Amino acid sequence: MITTEALLGRLPRGVSGQQVRTALFQWAFNTRCRASAPDDIAVVLGWIRRQSPVMEVWEDPEVADDVLRALYHRLDDSVAAASSRMRHRQVLNVAMAYAVRRNTLSANPLPTGLRSCPADHVTV
Repeated sequence: MITTEALLGRLPRGVSGQQVRTALFQWAFNTRCRASAPDDIAVVLGWIRRQSPVMEVWEDPEVADDVLRALYHRLDDSVAAASSRMRHRQVLNVAMAYAVRRNTLSANPLPTGLRSCPADHVTV
């Protein structure tokens, strides 16, 4: 969910981050409820669908850095715990490996080694 929010960019006027998270968690990522989303949620889901980038966006290293920055911070913009950062990073790596296996991406776009986290992320 953090990755999806990071890729969406600026929210439209009148839509809060909480509304986006609710729409994603309770409706978009819940296949049993997706078709029965209320009208206000359907509007948010429509916006998310239109704003969602194609996988080729991962070819840009800045996109990976921006997403990693989002993974390394909590909603209040404080630094996330090391265990949370590691867990989120592992989940994203699994998703990228899956995309490579399915030939959706040619290579895992996440940086490795010394550049494994964005240079300007806050240290704890």
